[in-house]
Amino acid sequence: ELAKDKLARLATAIGKDGATHAVLTDPSSIAWAFNIRGGDVPHTPLALGFAILAADGSHQLFMDKRKFSRQIAA
Repeated sequence: ELAKDKLARLATAIGKDGATHAVLTDPSSIAWAFNIRGGDVPHTPLALGFAILAADGSHQLFMDKRKFSRQIAA
């Protein structure tokens, strides 16, 4: 499933519950929602960071950009 589809479903769920935003801090939740992998946690494909998701479908992902490949960082 594409990340944009997951993020749209999450936005709908956030709004349905009457909230305006949700914060993701669990690395596995972030990996699932954004379809990203990293190497921040030994022996796992997880990247550390957090995300803010809004009911209007917008989102912000906060991670150490120094760890991104050039293609992703651009």
